[in-house]
Amino acid sequence: MNIETLVEKWFNLNPKESEANLNAKFTNHIWDLLGYHFNVTPNISPGMKPDYVLFDENNFPLLVVETKKRNPELAAQEGINFIEACEQHNYYKQAWGCPSLPNNNGIFQYLSVIDNPAKYGLIFNGDFWQLFRKVDGLIVPLTEVQKVTAETLPRLIKQLQHYLQNPNKGFIVSMWNRKGGVSKTTNTINIAAVLSAMGKKVLIADFDPQTDLTRSLGLIPEKYTNKLLNCLDSLQKDEAEETKIQLQDLIQKQQFDIGKTGKYFIDILPGHKETLEKFSENEGDNAYQMTNKPTAIKRLLSYIAQDYDYIFLDTSPKADMLTVCSLFAADGVIIPSDYDPETLRHACHINIDTIPKIRSQRDQKKSLIDDNYPRVLGLVFSNCPDMGVKLKKQVKDYLAKFSLNIYQTELRHYQATVLAKFHRKPVVFHSPKSEISKQYIALTKEIFFSNRLLTA
Repeated sequence: MNIETLVEKWFNLNPKESEANLNAKFTNHIWDLLGYHFNVTPNISPGMKPDYVLFDENNFPLLVVETKKRNPELAAQEGINFIEACEQHNYYKQAWGCPSLPNNNGIFQYLSVIDNPAKYGLIFNGDFWQLFRKVDGLIVPLTEVQKVTAETLPRLIKQLQHYLQNPNKGFIVSMWNRKGGVSKTTNTINIAAVLSAMGKKVLIADFDPQTDLTRSLGLIPEKYTNKLLNCLDSLQKDEAEETKIQLQDLIQKQQFDIGKTGKYFIDILPGHKETLEKFSENEGDNAYQMTNKPTAIKRLLSYIAQDYDYIFLDTSPKADMLTVCSLFAADGVIIPSDYDPETLRHACHINIDTIPKIRSQRDQKKSLIDDNYPRVLGLVFSNCPDMGVKLKKQVKDYLAKFSLNIYQTELRHYQATVLAKFHRKPVVFHSPKSEISKQYIALTKEIFFSNRLLTA
């Protein structure tokens, strides 16, 4: 079986092919081409039977698949009309698991099963396909819904090969708002710390020239002068092994103790002011020169992404090259904000303008694999006082105009947070029973463990 034969089999399908015939005549051959062991309609939970589950060499589930029968009306649509028609059609809604449909199970429900460790999901009907990724309790579309054509089928196979061969790539998160003073760095440190305490392997990268994150966790930025640029030098020379060695040497493992028995670790990629400023400059004698600069951090992190469950990127409020690189590298973006209208304006602008532009530019770069990252995970209110009734209504009315997920957990301002900074610790490690620590735990669970399908 090869891709040309697969495309030919698709051409020979009936426009009204039933689901059973679609699978027998075509879908089964996808798995033959990929070379993965699969089960047909396995029972992964009471009442839940996806059409396929693919397994790795250790017989662990990798991919769950839901198929539907073909529909000539969908196949006749083109371009944006096809996407809109799919999103309104019951076949598509049933495939991903729209909760408004009665007695319906789809990819969302299958990937939400606690005992199902599959990392990816695919919906397919011979007219459309879409890939999804599971990150603990967060289910993220890897692609927009795609029309099945002779051109997109090879792309689907390429995507599946890439993801199935790299199932453990760390989920990269950027915490960003163009407005300063919204606890961007503090949130990054403490969400990472909560995940570490939950047993996750976590890396935090400091790409803010102020290097507050580096100092906040007890490291001295001046010890790491030009080390990031040395990694990028090797990256530019395509010296894969040397790049990885230098990057691993730069990353520092910090141990944080809770009481006498609790020991937790966070890996830190430290920042250095002049080094980061040199990279961020595009022109001038002091600027670090490299081709395809916006993809530099994404390419660099690809060497160690398999070593982590989560990678968090801390950047400055400036929309400079460092920020562009961080957003290019990110899978998800969390937007911290307070109640100030200007801060909220910046937050909403990120959601409706900045991130769509980054996604479009990433698509044009074709740097690694075609996905539709970064995705905005949501807005978190940070460093906030108590909100009165009038202010609460004003903020709610303002945000109602934008399609933006708002986390229910709000982070208040507490002295414990500041005290922890003096001790160079995340507050969740320094004062684990404090109210702010409880809020960070609740927020982390809400973001990553609440069984949510990201649709925006």
